Amino acid sequence: MTDMDTDFMDDLLEQQTWTITNDRTADWAAEKVLWEIAERDRLLKLADDRIAELQEQKRLITEQVENRTQFFKDKLREYFEKVKPSNVTKTRATYNLLTGKLVLKKQQPEYVRDEAMMVAWAKDNAPQYVQTKESVAWGELKKATALVGEMVVMADTGEAVAGVKAVARDDVFEVVK
Repeated sequence: MTDMDTDFMDDLLEQQTWTITNDRTADWAAEKVLWEIAERDRLLKLADDRIAELQEQKRLITEQVENRTQFFKDKLREYFEKVKPSNVTKTRATYNLLTGKLVLKKQQPEYVRDEAMMVAWAKDNAPQYVQTKESVAWGELKKATALVGEMVVMADTGEAVAGVKAVARDDVFEVVK
């Protein structure tokens, strides 16, 4: 699309008086819609590619800093093991320096769980800890309903289904290739 085409389209958008009166102008307008969509997609792809490059640069910078600082962290941890921390609690120990603090945080264990095995065990040994979760099989229920305005009713009885209403949405008009 040329700058002249873009200027012409901008003028049309400002006037809002232009109308499509025949297949020729409708085809021209459809061509413009498809061109704009293709141009958008091209530019978004270009932006996505650039973002991917920048994300890779960020990853490399982070990796380099981690590699360079890990040596010093390891040495500081060795030193920390030799000194007496100034503040010790159940969950952390701290040693103060002029530049900052050396902090050892005691971690809770990570629990690796097999949910199915735990449920089976709890059913037999600790049933008070077994949860039952109820939900509606909406896909199946929807097949058995009908619409009366915004109201959702059972198709066979006409009984209103509580907790759901149908909100009308505008139709979608598209130009496709």
